[in-house]
Amino acid sequence: MKLVNKKELKIFITFFLISALFIHWGGWYENSIFALTRAIVDEHRFEIDSFANQTSDRAYFNGKYYSDKAPLTSIVGVPSYVFAKTIMKNDINATVIEVFDNGKAVLYAYENPGMFFFTTMIIYTLGTSVLFSSLSLIVFYRILLYFFENEKHRIILTMIFGFATLTFPYALNVNVQPIAVFFLLLSFYFLLKQQKNQKLMALIPAGISLGLSVTADYSIGVASFLIFMYVFTKNKNLIKFSIFMLSFFLSLLPLLSYNYLLLGNPFTFMQKYEDPNVYPAVPQEVFNTYGFLIPNAGVIYQILIGVYRGLFFYYPVLILSLVGVFYMSREKALRKEFLLFLFIFISYVIFNSARTTWHGGYAFGPKYLYYTVPFLTIALGFAFKDFKYTSFKLVFAIFLCLSLFSNILSLQLMEDQIIDFNTLLIQDKYQKITNSFGVLPNALYGHYLPLFLNYGPRSMIIENLAEGHWDVDIRDIPFSRNWINPYHSNVNLK
Repeated sequence: MKLVNKKELKIFITFFLISALFIHWGGWYENSIFALTRAIVDEHRFEIDSFANQTSDRAYFNGKYYSDKAPLTSIVGVPSYVFAKTIMKNDINATVIEVFDNGKAVLYAYENPGMFFFTTMIIYTLGTSVLFSSLSLIVFYRILLYFFENEKHRIILTMIFGFATLTFPYALNVNVQPIAVFFLLLSFYFLLKQQKNQKLMALIPAGISLGLSVTADYSIGVASFLIFMYVFTKNKNLIKFSIFMLSFFLSLLPLLSYNYLLLGNPFTFMQKYEDPNVYPAVPQEVFNTYGFLIPNAGVIYQILIGVYRGLFFYYPVLILSLVGVFYMSREKALRKEFLLFLFIFISYVIFNSARTTWHGGYAFGPKYLYYTVPFLTIALGFAFKDFKYTSFKLVFAIFLCLSLFSNILSLQLMEDQIIDFNTLLIQDKYQKITNSFGVLPNALYGHYLPLFLNYGPRSMIIENLAEGHWDVDIRDIPFSRNWINPYHSNVNLK
């Protein structure tokens, strides 16, 4: 049996090559993940003390700095970094420039880190987010085989998932989400495969994949609980359920060991120890609850239909997923899958409405709802039953074009409009409306659209090469030579 067939290979290559052209390096988030990789390879340790002054996304515990991200992405990035070191000489010998100073913490950036660092950022991004997002499309396509017989519909849904949802913008820079989504989908694929073939051993990779997904992003724990319930109710077999659960928990042992080794408690995570010097105005109680308070109806509005970062505002094609959910609920054979998809969506909406940072900071769209997107896209396929109506075809075409256009707009400098860069907290003028039904800035058409009309779709790689720069600088922040950040204009890198 082939690992991938020709059609899957075409899907992979298409998405990989298109994404590769538009990769970029946002700044502190990527630096945090990359710092752990560098510490592992260069210093054989997990502390990022040598690189901590290049990121605000850091934990501080017992006098040591750590990346505040789940560790799997940094570990997955090790081969890319080792490869870069193998083919190129480390020529980092650049001056550093102060980019943030709140009186307690000072952060720096390389002014011109050199060919090695520039190339490494490209290889690292390709070997993590781009690669695993491309693999996710293959797994997603295979999952669709269990739900739809129509090959044309499967291809359309796969392309929608890849290019008309959050999958595309989050493939372009280093994030924990692409790897977490890949293993989440892989787990679900093995569960479907086990149910069809009744092969008990398929539950082992299903459990391991789900555990790896949590190791990539702790918030997958929400989906994990619901998948546990799905497996139990679907099989109603204690042995099968036990095999799945045991595989899951065994795959978590490296993460629990990591937490125990560094923090003294396997069930304590780095976000509890966010560096208080970076966020001196944030009460410790907020960190103790990992940045969660109580669910908020106003935030639910903001993350679903709000103009700042509402899921359905950015990707209206997913509104039709609700029609698909209705049709899915009427198919008796898919009742368990319908409930799983529905509860994953509802749970993540409620879960993320309790986040103090529901907006996601320097990001595109509602990134914390990314884990609902694959399941909403599958549900969308059931709405294709309405293709017999001209009105549905028209609405579908309009919503799809708007969703694709959102991702074209994403090829600009990302925004962080409601944040005060001097404190990294929400600006005073937005404090009262951020967690309410108030109107926040329309980032999509107020920030991204004007930049698009001015510059067109932007590719750091193409622009650098067109200007004769073989040392391609894909950085957004700190400023690279091709980007201007209107929201951080108080920073002078000259």
